[in-house]
Amino acid sequence: MPPKKQEHEYHRIWNYDKQCEEPQKTGRHSVMTKNMVEKLEKAFSNAFTDDEACLYCGLDKKTLYEYCKEYPKFATKKEELKKQPNLKAKQNLISSINSGDETNSKWWLERKCKDEFSVRQENTGKDGKDLIPTKTNIIDDIK
Repeated sequence: MPPKKQEHEYHRIWNYDKQCEEPQKTGRHSVMTKNMVEKLEKAFSNAFTDDEACLYCGLDKKTLYEYCKEYPKFATKKEELKKQPNLKAKQNLISSINSGDETNSKWWLERKCKDEFSVRQENTGKDGKDLIPTKTNIIDDIK
C-alpha cells in the first residue's frame, strides 16, 4: 500500500455546515481555515469584541462579517461564546458564597436585594423633592 498523501490544513476550508469541504481549484485560498475558526472561538470565549478578536487573529473585520453572514451558525456560536466569562464569574461568585464568604455575600445582597441591603444614599427629599429648599421656596413659604 502506498503511504497516504499528507494534506495541510490550509488546503481545506472549515465551515459549520459540512465540517470541511474540498479546497478551491482556482482563485485565492480562504483565510478562514479550521485553525482560524478555532482561534476566533478562543478569542470570543475570552469575551473579546469583534475588533479585538480580529486583531488577535490578524483577520480583517470584513472577512469575519462575511463569514458570519455566510455561516449563521458560527455567528450564533460567536455571541454565545462571548457570554461564557459572565457565566464563569457567576459560578465563581456563587461558589464562594456557598462556601461561606461573607464579603461576597454582602456584595451580592447589595446588588440583588437593593431595597433591603443597598448602601446607596438618597440625594432627594421625601417624594423626590429637593433636600434643601431654594431661597425662593423659603420666601414663598413665609408669605
